[in-house]
Amino acid sequence: MTRLLDAKPFIICELGSNWRTRGDIMNSVNLVKAMGADALKLQAFTSEALYGGPATWQPLPHCLPLDWLPAIKEKCDKAGLEFMCSAFSPELVDAVDPFVEVHKVASSDLSYPHLLDAIKKTGKPVILSTGASSFADVCQALNHLDRTKTVLLYCNSAYPSTHHNLFQIDSMRERFKLPVGLSDHSLDVVYAPLAAVRTHGAVVIEKHFTPIPEVDTPDRPHSLDATDFKIMCDHLRGKADTSLFNPTREEKAMMLRHNRRLVAVKTILPGEQLVFGKNYGAFRALEDDPHGLSPFLWNDEAVGPELRRAVKTIAQGKGIGPGDYQ
Repeated sequence: MTRLLDAKPFIICELGSNWRTRGDIMNSVNLVKAMGADALKLQAFTSEALYGGPATWQPLPHCLPLDWLPAIKEKCDKAGLEFMCSAFSPELVDAVDPFVEVHKVASSDLSYPHLLDAIKKTGKPVILSTGASSFADVCQALNHLDRTKTVLLYCNSAYPSTHHNLFQIDSMRERFKLPVGLSDHSLDVVYAPLAAVRTHGAVVIEKHFTPIPEVDTPDRPHSLDATDFKIMCDHLRGKADTSLFNPTREEKAMMLRHNRRLVAVKTILPGEQLVFGKNYGAFRALEDDPHGLSPFLWNDEAVGPELRRAVKTIAQGKGIGPGDYQ
């Protein structure tokens, strides 16, 4: 049974085309569950469904074999994860329907009445992305769906998106009198999804994810890796440390080089006394340095290096920290 109306919010992990083999998909199921998502979503399309025939000028990668669906659905069920799969034609709706509790319509198919009619016939809830659509477009689409079972997603259809206006979530809710969520194509890990939920009342968050970030898959440029996706889920679930001055992952990486620390300004030999301003000081590192102490500790009686003697050679430019002196 779908948790679409119960979860606050319902988090969809869009795997999309971020896979190479069936194993990539199957291996991602437990990871997606551990990250904190409610659903794993794939896409079912063919050249015929998208272009009316073979796209010989641009062969489509990652067409999901439909005979994989039973095994993927079974594994998701065992993991306690909802399985979703966007279908890109009425025929594919019929093929996907036995394996899903909710149908998801991509923004590009909002104007495809035959697809919408096929989804309505299933009697199941539908999540409708509205990227690059007008008010009239959405109104027409809703005429082909059961409004009582429809959730709209505000979406900027750029990949990745840099111009998104979360206030449109409020506007869409007021104009259509329906629950609204966010299909987020930005690379923002925390602010956009968290603001969408806490400030604008989004009930669904959809975000692209790649279990193989080292691989240049079609959806990689706008997808989070496992670490960032879990950070997003933790914030949305209220599990993250939101205290003031909590460095982000990017900041922690930057701090290893750019934050000042105690650094040798000349090569210091064993037995040499450490004197601030003479053979060491407070500087940036020339390379990532987790070793150098904070300059606040330069003359700390317990751990500071000031006037202590080096116990090993400290090369010029290297951070000075525990184990370098006594």
